[in-house]
Amino acid sequence: VGSMALVAERAPPNQRASATALLMATTAGIGPLLAMPLAALLLPVRGGQALFAVAAVASTIAFLASTKITHDATQLPRHEIA
Repeated sequence: VGSMALVAERAPPNQRASATALLMATTAGIGPLLAMPLAALLLPVRGGQALFAVAAVASTIAFLASTKITHDATQLPRHEIA
Protein backbone atom coordinates (compact mmCIF):
# COMPACT_ATOMS: atom_id res chain seq x y z
CA VAL A 1 0.00 0.00 0.00
CA GLY A 2 2.82 2.39 0.81
CA SER A 3 4.51 1.88 -2.54
CA MET A 4 1.25 2.49 -4.39
CA ALA A 5 0.72 5.70 -2.41
CA LEU A 6 4.25 6.79 -3.32
CA VAL A 7 3.60 6.08 -7.00
CA ALA A 8 0.33 8.03 -6.86
CA GLU A 9 2.12 10.95 -5.21
CA ARG A 10 5.21 11.03 -7.44
CA ALA A 11 3.98 10.01 -10.89
CA PRO A 12 2.71 12.71 -13.22
CA PRO A 13 -1.11 12.64 -13.35
CA ASN A 14 -1.19 11.46 -16.96
CA GLN A 15 1.17 8.55 -16.15
CA ARG A 16 -0.22 7.31 -12.82
CA ALA A 17 -2.06 4.33 -14.27
CA SER A 18 1.02 3.21 -16.22
CA ALA A 19 3.29 3.69 -13.21
CA THR A 20 0.93 1.69 -10.97
CA ALA A 21 0.70 -1.08 -13.58
CA LEU A 22 4.49 -1.20 -13.85
CA LEU A 23 4.81 -1.41 -10.07
CA MET A 24 2.35 -4.29 -9.87
CA ALA A 25 3.90 -6.13 -12.82
CA THR A 26 7.36 -6.03 -11.29
CA THR A 27 6.43 -6.73 -7.67
CA ALA A 28 3.69 -9.30 -8.20
CA GLY A 29 4.45 -10.60 -11.69
CA ILE A 30 7.82 -10.54 -13.41
CA GLY A 31 9.95 -10.21 -10.27
CA PRO A 32 8.71 -13.31 -8.46
CA LEU A 33 8.50 -15.25 -11.73
CA LEU A 34 12.23 -14.75 -12.26
CA ALA A 35 13.33 -14.79 -8.62
CA MET A 36 11.72 -18.02 -7.42
CA PRO A 37 13.61 -20.40 -9.76
CA LEU A 38 16.84 -18.54 -9.03
CA ALA A 39 16.20 -18.84 -5.29
CA ALA A 40 15.48 -22.55 -5.64
CA LEU A 41 18.89 -23.02 -7.26
CA LEU A 42 20.84 -20.64 -5.02
CA LEU A 43 19.50 -21.60 -1.59
CA PRO A 44 20.78 -25.21 -1.41
CA VAL A 45 24.17 -24.27 -2.89
CA ARG A 46 24.98 -20.99 -1.12
CA GLY A 47 22.52 -20.79 1.77
CA GLY A 48 20.25 -18.11 3.09
CA GLN A 49 22.91 -15.41 3.40
CA ALA A 50 23.65 -15.48 -0.33
CA LEU A 51 19.94 -15.43 -1.08
CA PHE A 52 19.54 -12.37 1.14
CA ALA A 53 22.53 -10.68 -0.53
CA VAL A 54 21.07 -11.24 -4.01
CA ALA A 55 17.70 -9.87 -2.86
CA ALA A 56 19.40 -6.82 -1.33
CA VAL A 57 21.33 -6.09 -4.53
CA ALA A 58 18.19 -6.52 -6.67
CA SER A 59 16.23 -4.22 -4.36
CA THR A 60 18.97 -1.59 -4.49
CA ILE A 61 19.03 -1.70 -8.29
CA ALA A 62 15.23 -1.38 -8.40
CA PHE A 63 15.34 1.55 -5.98
CA LEU A 64 18.01 3.37 -7.99
CA ALA A 65 16.11 2.78 -11.24
CA SER A 66 12.85 4.03 -9.74
CA THR A 67 14.46 7.18 -8.35
CA LYS A 68 16.03 7.91 -11.75
CA ILE A 69 12.69 7.39 -13.50
CA THR A 70 10.93 9.59 -10.95
CA HIS A 71 13.62 12.26 -11.23
CA ASP A 72 13.48 12.19 -15.04
CA ALA A 73 9.67 12.48 -14.94
CA THR A 74 9.85 15.56 -12.71
CA GLN A 75 12.13 17.25 -15.25
CA LEU A 76 9.55 16.98 -18.04
CA PRO A 77 7.55 20.11 -18.87
CA ARG A 78 4.07 20.19 -17.35
CA HIS A 79 1.12 20.67 -19.66
CA GLU A 80 -2.07 22.10 -18.30
CA ILE A 81 -5.28 20.41 -19.35
CA ALA A 82 -7.78 23.02 -20.51
